[in-house]
Parts: sequence; structure tokens; C-alpha cells
Amino acid sequence: MLRPRKPMEQLDDYFADLSNPSEDDDHNILPQASPRNTHLNKEDNDRIMAYWKLKHSMPDHALNDLHQIHTSVPSVWSIRNIRRRLNNNIHVKNTEFGSYITMEDATKTLIHINGSIMTKIRRTMTIRLSIDRTQIGEKLKLLVLCISCTQFNSTQQISSKLLPIGLFKIDIKDYETVKKVIPNEIILSIIQERKLIVNGDEFSIKFKLACDYKMLLILFGLNAVSGTYVCPWCKVTTATINQLGSFSAFGRSKGARNMEEAKEEFKNY
Repeated sequence: MLRPRKPMEQLDDYFADLSNPSEDDDHNILPQASPRNTHLNKEDNDRIMAYWKLKHSMPDHALNDLHQIHTSVPSVWSIRNIRRRLNNNIHVKNTEFGSYITMEDATKTLIHINGSIMTKIRRTMTIRLSIDRTQIGEKLKLLVLCISCTQFNSTQQISSKLLPIGLFKIDIKDYETVKKVIPNEIILSIIQERKLIVNGDEFSIKFKLACDYKMLLILFGLNAVSGTYVCPWCKVTTATINQLGSFSAFGRSKGARNMEEAKEEFKNY
């Protein structure tokens, strides 16, 4: 029969992984400790397990089984308490159609979870706003709003790095529906060159829209074409807006940019 491993032996394994980070790892949101720290308190240990439970979609029954094997693994009740306390720091607003957090809170969260590499961006931060519709199951259709900052590293656009700021139920993707579903507070918060102060440091915030041109038009109207927002895929301009049907964000035959052209476009902003 296998004997339970000592708590410090298990925790040493956790920190051995954390001491060899890669660019794709999310370890920087965890409490930092040395590989041989034998004074890790229960709160930090529980937060580590809460993080791994979320990252690997660990079911409650699996966590309970581990807790029964060794008490260094927290119970589901402990994990829920930690999540409840952490969630209290995020002010979620509810509407008739869904829930969202303010752009300011979302940006501060993005800065916080990438704190160890903030020196890369200095004092100007470019926020990439992604908007698209997704379907869950057979009937539930959601409009999902996410933000990211590609200045941190090249992996910020993978799904696990996107920070959701809003989820809204939407049945039809047309202008009137989107206008009704998305709160004005979110639209009004997308202001170029806005200032944000975090821990005494002032950041200048710029926005880019990483969505197809159809959604851009739906959300901002035709003003988007003459505004300061850039669609990296579609080549339509103010001079050619009357021939909108001749352009596409996806079809190369209608002038859609490829990846290299999109990268060149971003270099100008």
C-alpha cells in the first residue's frame, strides 16, 4: 500500500514546476516562493490549488478524492471560500441580457496578472478588444467581449490568455440587437488615449479592434471607418465605403489582408 507523501514533498513538486517558467505559463498570478520554501502558509497553498483546479478543469469530486488522500490538498469548501473572496474584488454588473465588468477594472486586472512583465510596455498600453458571437449547446447564443495586450508576449491572443469583460445573450446579430444588448458604459469607455492610474503609475491606453468588419460596423456604425480604430483585415477606406460589398475580411479575392500584411498594418499604429 502506498503511503501518503509528506506535505512539503508535494509542495516542492509544485514549486519545481513554477521555478522553470515558459512564456505560455500563467504562473505569474500565483504567490511567488523559492523551490525549497518550507514555510508556505495554508492560504497560499489553497490559492495554488484553486489556480490549478481552474486551469485544468478539475472536477469537485476529484479534488475531494485528493483531499482524502492527503490534507495538504484543500477541500472543495476551502477552494470555494477562496474564489468567493477573490471574486469580491471584481465588481460584476448585471443587465437584462448578461453580465460585464468595467473597462477600467478589466484593464487593471490585465496589468495585475502580467505584473512581472509590465516593464515591456513602459507607459503606453495597447488593448486589443475582441468581439464575437459563440454558441453553447443547441440554443444558447452569446456575444462575448474580451481584451488582451499583445505587448506582453506573443501568446496573448490564445484563448486561455484572453480576459473576458462581458457575456450577453443574443439571438440575432444585427445593429439594433447589439445596440440593445451591449451597455453604453462599455461603448463610452473605449476612448483612445485615455489615462489610467494603477498603483501610482499612469498609463496611456490605446484600443485596437480585433473583430471582423461586419461586427465593427454593427457596434460603432459607419463612424468606425472615419474614426481612429483600425480593422487589420479588411481594406475598405472612407473613399470606398460606398462599395462595401466589394470588400471582405476573409476572402482574398475581395482584398482581405493576409497575416504578413496585417502585421505591417499594426506597425503603423
